[in-house]
Amino acid sequence: MQSFLPYPDFAATAAVSRSAQPGRRWGADTCRTTMLADLRTARDIGVPRNQAELTRAGATPPWLGDDAVHRSHRSALLRKDPGYYAQYFDEPADLPYVWPASDRSVGGEAGE
Repeated sequence: MQSFLPYPDFAATAAVSRSAQPGRRWGADTCRTTMLADLRTARDIGVPRNQAELTRAGATPPWLGDDAVHRSHRSALLRKDPGYYAQYFDEPADLPYVWPASDRSVGGEAGE
């Protein structure tokens, strides 16, 4: 499953998300079922935080806000559904993906 972040702001991204539109269904029901089960589990052990709190805690990736990354995601979304996303984005639809380097080690912890 791919997640696209056309904007560095999570709320702005959610506002233009095609999957958030009424009547849209997730294409992969298995993925949906797994994610919902994981979210139910996390709800009991996690502490909900908004984007500003995550940023202050250093829990957002360093590439968040990198215009090249977000621009490549807008371009990819335009390729996926030009009829819908053209109302939001005017990037060319043929830009290559920008893959930022991971800030995490293979062991899962940054700085290991």
